[in-house]
Amino acid sequence: MTKRKFRNLPILALAALGAAALASPAAAQVVSSTCGITGSTASFSTYYDPFNPNPVSGATVQETIYRNINTQSEKTQKVDFYFKEPTNAPAFQIQYNGSNVLYQCDNSGACSGAPTLDATSGPSGTVGILFGSANEPDSQTLSFTITVPPNLNVTTSQDYPFSIVFVCKGTGGENNVDTPTDATGGILFHFNVLSALQLSYKGPASFAFGELGTVTTAQAPSHTITGTFHVASTGPYQVQLASGATNPYRMTYPGGSTSTAGKYIPYSVTMIGYTADDATAYPIVTCQTATITPGQDISLTATLEDGGVGKAVAPNYQDTLTVTVTPLISGTTQACS
Repeated sequence: MTKRKFRNLPILALAALGAAALASPAAAQVVSSTCGITGSTASFSTYYDPFNPNPVSGATVQETIYRNINTQSEKTQKVDFYFKEPTNAPAFQIQYNGSNVLYQCDNSGACSGAPTLDATSGPSGTVGILFGSANEPDSQTLSFTITVPPNLNVTTSQDYPFSIVFVCKGTGGENNVDTPTDATGGILFHFNVLSALQLSYKGPASFAFGELGTVTTAQAPSHTITGTFHVASTGPYQVQLASGATNPYRMTYPGGSTSTAGKYIPYSVTMIGYTADDATAYPIVTCQTATITPGQDISLTATLEDGGVGKAVAPNYQDTLTVTVTPLISGTTQACS
């Protein structure tokens, strides 16, 4: 009796990560009869691995806040503010004194979960600054702690700008601002993930057709095996498929031959809409970004092309099938599933 079995499905996946630092331009102090602030555009960049289960935490960034002035005596005295992030941005955190002070805001300016700004009391979840009298310094530098969650769907050179929303009170006759107002400046999160990819396999532990000694040529196409690869990536990726035999996609036994009739059993493999067999090679396929969540499932199905009836009797007809998945930075891509 003859048996046919697949084994050894090695998978190659490479990942590269990087980040670029950004300059922090100084902010200009505003001369105005209305109180207010201007923030320096602080920047935060990090080597971010989206597959690391532990988020980036404990990183600090410093931002200098300048108060508006009008005359030597008319200046901003108190400010209460928080940071806002654009709609659909990931769940970052900017912490100040142990509380998150970053909120996601829609196009109308409504910020989900944000407390009511109050330049008098400065509630938890906001940043309260007391500049003091007109004789006190006109700027303060504050430290913020950054937390970045894992598994973000970040792509190459992606920036997230976070601006400031404030209310304030003036001193020396400078007018108050009681309605939440956007200020110039904020914090810019910068990610430059060159390429990151994770690959896993789910399917039968033994990729084998089983006993083929009594399988005829007509019965062969009903013998199929399917496994699924799950790809998570921050960019496009390339898929290659290869058979290890001298004559590809032909199984033979130890001492047998893939070029001698009666000593091999042909099969085909279908993946991403392409089929390879002993007459047709598998093309190199470049796929669109899988994303980190939910990622992309790719099915691979092997189909028997001939049965074992009439073949040389041997205990183990086999071949080695190799799937190689490589992350890319760019390229012409297609949808892969």
